[in-house]
Amino acid sequence: MDRKDRTGIFISLAAAAILFSILFAGIYFDFWLQLALSILILIFLAFWFSGDDIKKQLNLPAGDLGFSILLGLVSTVFLYLIFLIGNDLAIFFLSFGKSGISGIYGLGENVDSRMIAFLLVLIIGPGEEIFWRGYLQKSLTKEYGKLGVVIIILAYAGVHLASGNTMLILAAFAGGVFWGLLYYYYRNLWANIISHAAWDLAAFVLWPF
Repeated sequence: MDRKDRTGIFISLAAAAILFSILFAGIYFDFWLQLALSILILIFLAFWFSGDDIKKQLNLPAGDLGFSILLGLVSTVFLYLIFLIGNDLAIFFLSFGKSGISGIYGLGENVDSRMIAFLLVLIIGPGEEIFWRGYLQKSLTKEYGKLGVVIIILAYAGVHLASGNTMLILAAFAGGVFWGLLYYYYRNLWANIISHAAWDLAAFVLWPF
């Protein structure tokens, strides 16, 4: 990895930390809309520093599309079940479990669920996968192997520290592990995008925990 690549990764991680810190600081006109705008900035950085590679990943051969959709949807169901069980255990065993989960869903209060669904499926879910996995994880694993996956998992959970919500941080860590490993073993960005977008839609709009 040359100096330019390292600089791009450093700038991108710093940008993610700053954007999420501002988001969770309460300086926003609407949480979901500001999150979407933050993700758009991160997508821009990903394409700025690694646009050609991301375009190659998104340009799937027609024969791989069906597999990508299937893998994405099956992984969504699997992750949803993991979270369903995890949330029940958290509420039962952790004193802050119930309030932490309520705090997560409180972010979407008084917001049209249709707008949330639109932002999650078309911007937030896909954008996070393009930025965290398609750009950063791929760049770091090329240089550091599995350590690159660990770095991105910790960074993905780390940017949620500013929320002060332990349940949200744990959820981000669990999601980071799942989508990080999914991408590492299958190298299929579309599967990750479908999985993340579908999970967001299920967890925040269709069947909240």
